[in-house]
Amino acid sequence: MRRRLNQRVVQALGRCNRDEDDFGMYVLADRRFATYFGRDSNRESIPDNMVAEIDMAQDHAEIGEKELCDRVRSFLTQDWSQYDSELLEYRKLIPALTPGKQIIDTSANEVFGWATLFANQNYDLAADRFEQVWDACQKDNLLEIGAFWKFNWAKAVYLQSLMGNPAALDKALDLLDQAIKRGGVSSWFNRLRASLNRARAGAATAAAVANDEYSAALTRSFDDHLEQLGTKGTKFESFCTRISECLASDKHGEFCEGLEKLGILLGYQASRPKHKAATDNLWRGTFGNVKEVATFEAKVEHSDGKEVTPAFVGQAHNQMNRAIAEYQQLGYTVCGTITTHLEAIDPSAKSSLGSLRIVSKVAQSSLAVQPVPRRLVLGRRKRPSRCRSCSTSQVPSCRMAGHHASTGHGDHWSAGTASEVAAIADWAVG
Repeated sequence: MRRRLNQRVVQALGRCNRDEDDFGMYVLADRRFATYFGRDSNRESIPDNMVAEIDMAQDHAEIGEKELCDRVRSFLTQDWSQYDSELLEYRKLIPALTPGKQIIDTSANEVFGWATLFANQNYDLAADRFEQVWDACQKDNLLEIGAFWKFNWAKAVYLQSLMGNPAALDKALDLLDQAIKRGGVSSWFNRLRASLNRARAGAATAAAVANDEYSAALTRSFDDHLEQLGTKGTKFESFCTRISECLASDKHGEFCEGLEKLGILLGYQASRPKHKAATDNLWRGTFGNVKEVATFEAKVEHSDGKEVTPAFVGQAHNQMNRAIAEYQQLGYTVCGTITTHLEAIDPSAKSSLGSLRIVSKVAQSSLAVQPVPRRLVLGRRKRPSRCRSCSTSQVPSCRMAGHHASTGHGDHWSAGTASEVAAIADWAVG
């Protein structure tokens, strides 16, 4: 930490003198500098000429105001005879110091990381830069300062989780745990331990509730489709095949049709808004206390380019911002995505992504053709002829009576239902 502070002081003082003809005054306004530099051990890595200037400044801190003003006036009018002679004497008094270890300069990544974190709110890019600073500190075996930058890395990843990337929360908590262990000798990091434990307890509870609610919604969605299409014949198989074909299509309309059907199958209220400049697909879902909205900008038919452009990112941002204006006030978390077959992204587009996510078209196509849900639903679930809760043979009437969602058709699942629900939920969110 001491060496890092000295490096920052040297960098700050170096801003004043760039060329041989430059001259200027340094003002170290914080009173703690006088105490800090009063110890020789705290002058590590500071050049001799700066150490002499610091010593001279400390001695002159007690002179009268008139004399101080006269010295400043002479210096700024380039009358340096007195200054140079005094500085020479101070340099003679400096003891020989062992050269300090050269420190890797990470200031560029630090500044860029802070700028993207606060000004641009591009948390992905900020996390990447903070990770690079952490790697440099680890190589230089810097404990507390390294732990501090890992804490900042964890913060950027945590902010990703608040912008529609729930999977980032676990990573953020793991990074924070590593940062606390790295900087554990400091009381500040030790105090973070209680915060980490509270966050993990809250995250575990929320995740359990959300998973249960989503499993139930996903089960209802599959059940609805089975009731509409039936389990006999190939109607359900054809329905799934149609989704796969649409998601594999390079025609914009067909792809958006498949995306809409996939959203409905996964338990969301999915739609294709038709108004001008609307998002290509909008998924909206409420699972217990979790309320989510996702917008999709589909770029699947661009054969003249090989990368995601800033224009694509701008369109997706506009659509996400409209959804935020409409749904955030209702308690929804809104995330925006670009779904595309393009495998590269323009550097300018990457820097402006912010909270947007790019989803591979291939990934969504493979999600639709996963065999697990189809095998579970078609091969193992049994459609009953009579409800065990009310003994009626009219399944639709029983459903309207409220037995479907609780003790009715839910009881018609064969043994192993809980694991099947979990498998379907894992497939859907994976």
